[in-house]
Amino acid sequence: MRFTAQRTQKVYLVARHYASSITDLNVPPMGQRFRLKAGFDISTYSPQTQIILTALKTYGMFLADNGSNWYLSGAPGACWNDDTLVSELRTVKGSAFEAVDESSLMVSADSGQVKTTTPALVTLTISRLGDGSGNVASTPAGIDCGTTCAAHFYAGAAVTLTATPAAGSTFSGWGGACSGMTSPATLILAGESVCSATFGAAPTNPLADLATGLAQPSSPVRKNQKFNYTAAAKNQGPAPAATVSLTVTLPASFTLVSAPAGCTYAQSTVQCSLNTLASGQVKMRTLRVKPTVKGSFSTTARTTSVTPDPNTGNNTAILTTVVY
Repeated sequence: MRFTAQRTQKVYLVARHYASSITDLNVPPMGQRFRLKAGFDISTYSPQTQIILTALKTYGMFLADNGSNWYLSGAPGACWNDDTLVSELRTVKGSAFEAVDESSLMVSADSGQVKTTTPALVTLTISRLGDGSGNVASTPAGIDCGTTCAAHFYAGAAVTLTATPAAGSTFSGWGGACSGMTSPATLILAGESVCSATFGAAPTNPLADLATGLAQPSSPVRKNQKFNYTAAAKNQGPAPAATVSLTVTLPASFTLVSAPAGCTYAQSTVQCSLNTLASGQVKMRTLRVKPTVKGSFSTTARTTSVTPDPNTGNNTAILTTVVY
């Protein structure tokens, strides 16, 4: 990739011309390579712009002519959204780049030829730790761990690692040659390196399983005769059930005679606070009532809690009472 600058030096590096009479050493020469710093965060940019920014981190760009400062040029194409590229790339400041010293690559100052020494390859290995699971992938491509947890890269390359936790897991952080608690992370490979990625099992919500029972006397119930309903709530789940409430809905023709402390009564509904039910614990409440009309009537008892209960089918009990 090529870019321009308003002021350039009367020198060229790995290039074939200069376009200035300036000899100030603080002014860049033609052919100078600038590379986007490895730590520059590209995560907020669009996918297309991230492709270019990744290339600028890996390969950089060359000062090719006089013109506007940091003006990156390229050929238009149907696969690029020029408006998005222009608006996003202009937010990348010159301070985000670093100059790359390529003088060691020059065969001579009067030649565009470069030395062909191939950089050494080093191995980057990923180790996944923790009681969770997930995948680690690299940019440039090579690591997909998962399946491929070691790959060769050129020494000095900037490799960005992205950790993606699996369902039910969370990413906890990097270790070894990598550091930090967030993903992605970028590593400059100075030599053989090992990075660890820790995945933890995501915490699960405690579950309760509330079952409700409702009982009445076995003997016949007669009009205006007082009798007792016994309502029971049991926690059959593995976790304690918090803020448990037992609600009994009486027939409209029944009168509540008495109820235990902690119960309230309004519009044929008795509500009793049971506080917390430990796993396996049962709590019962006895309600004394009086029917005032003959007939067949239904009474409903229901238990609820703020603790998640995946099995709601046993939360309600319905009892039929025949009054003679």
